[in-house]
Amino acid sequence: MHTFTYALFPHAGTWKEAGTVREAYQLNLPAYAVQGGHAGKSFSYAAVEPQNVVLETVKQAENGEGVVLRLYECENARTKTVVRLPEGAKEAYLTNLLEEIQEELPIVDGKVCFVTKPFEIQTILVKYAWNFLQKPQKGLAPFCGFLYNERKPWESIRLEPMGWST
Repeated sequence: MHTFTYALFPHAGTWKEAGTVREAYQLNLPAYAVQGGHAGKSFSYAAVEPQNVVLETVKQAENGEGVVLRLYECENARTKTVVRLPEGAKEAYLTNLLEEIQEELPIVDGKVCFVTKPFEIQTILVKYAWNFLQKPQKGLAPFCGFLYNERKPWESIRLEPMGWST
């Protein structure tokens, strides 16, 4: 037996103006609550602007040296993309899909900026001031939880709780 979800999304204007891609993600990836954290505080590992660029993947680099962020432009528009990185990011690079470094991206105020072409997939490799596979030093990793490898759950990475940035 197969189960699927089907939805109609009536809207005014174009599919881009209505935020159809965002609605589709909310339908297919519903939010869920987990225990932990502090009431009234939030944390995002990485954030991307503007909304027509979608952060699709956060994973350990294939060589184990950093974290890969994979994103794409979803509205057929050339876009100045801004990615906000977590505290402790020391280097960032644009790579190809094989994670081979193509260009260094300067990190300014915890952000990297670059241009994304229409429907382009971008891969960013982020390296940290601490070894990602070892317990991070206190104050350099304001997050906790897991980086979960959906295809190989046994390769998931445990991130030790280090507190929240305020």
